[in-house]
Amino acid sequence: MLSSKQGTSLSLIVNELILNALKHSGNSVEVKFRVDLDYAILTVTDDGPGLPANFDVKYASNTGLALIENLARWDLQGETGYKNREHSSGAQISVSFPLIPQPETAGNVN
Repeated sequence: MLSSKQGTSLSLIVNELILNALKHSGNSVEVKFRVDLDYAILTVTDDGPGLPANFDVKYASNTGLALIENLARWDLQGETGYKNREHSSGAQISVSFPLIPQPETAGNVN
């Protein structure tokens, strides 16, 4: 379960990462989301030219990357990772964040 704040922030991040991947990819974009104990990990991979050598999000930030960074760090209390794919061309961007325990609801709301 995600809080509404986490869900909203995550959906904005997913949207931005997919748009960036489609803009820079050759033909393929892969989105993965998994839970590992009490952390969620989102990974978006494309088959484009990859990130430039010495890529540093602090200096390469455009509006989309700044949005991803701010949402991941401030809203999700998470972190981002930027790297090139290991055995082929393309970039891989990841966002990991702690899952916040949700209170159980007392009953259904109609």
